[in-house]
Amino acid sequence: MGRNGDTALIALNTNNQAVGAVWYRLFNEFNKGYGYVDNNTAELGIAVTEEARGTGVGTLLMKKIIHQAICEGYNSISLSVDPENSNAVHIYKKLGFEDYGVSGTSITMVYRVNEQ
Repeated sequence: MGRNGDTALIALNTNNQAVGAVWYRLFNEFNKGYGYVDNNTAELGIAVTEEARGTGVGTLLMKKIIHQAICEGYNSISLSVDPENSNAVHIYKKLGFEDYGVSGTSITMVYRVNEQ
């Protein structure tokens, strides 16, 4: 369920079926996800259906959500990714995300608006 301040985008195919979604929300040190950086960095999540992977849907969603976050005044966005998901890590780095740290078995990455 969404909270005030959450933002989400959904990608639809030509049959009007959802094939991907991306979203972000703010967390705090008492309620945080694996990609938590600080109280002012929106934490991002993304999901793309198996059949839509490799088609550019995920990259498009990421570009759109980054733009949306910038428009909403965020200076940084974070995410958590399994380091073995090399395709995702490559895409995130290509989009400007940088390694921030490790949380459990995941890498936390950050996109900083003022450095782009």
